Amino acid sequence: MLIIEEQDIYLTRGDDATLQFDLTLENGEAYEMAADDLLFFTVRALPNRESAALVSVPGTPGSGVIVLRHEDTVALEVGRYSADCQLVTAQGRVHTVWPKLEGSGRYRERNFKNFVLMPEVTIP
Repeated sequence: MLIIEEQDIYLTRGDDATLQFDLTLENGEAYEMAADDLLFFTVRALPNRESAALVSVPGTPGSGVIVLRHEDTVALEVGRYSADCQLVTAQGRVHTVWPKLEGSGRYRERNFKNFVLMPEVTIP
């Protein structure tokens, strides 16, 4: 089960899910992804380099879609993690496109805890 609520993603551990990121420019206009633009979705226990990436999933080039597969989360503990999604443009520019934080929420040293892995009942 996938639930997206404000800036939080809730996913049942081991479930497949598709995340659609609709990108906009600072002026509010839709961003059209170039064929070589690529999204990266990353999940860590803490939002810093010392915390290993637990999930690191690239999107399809030129697409705002990230596909999470069973194997991406099945071995993780149920809990709250920090996640973000970055756009790497064809020109090599990097932009964090999610979560969209404003004001003091932009300070990156706190744990966002915005990716919640929920327990499953049917365990193979």
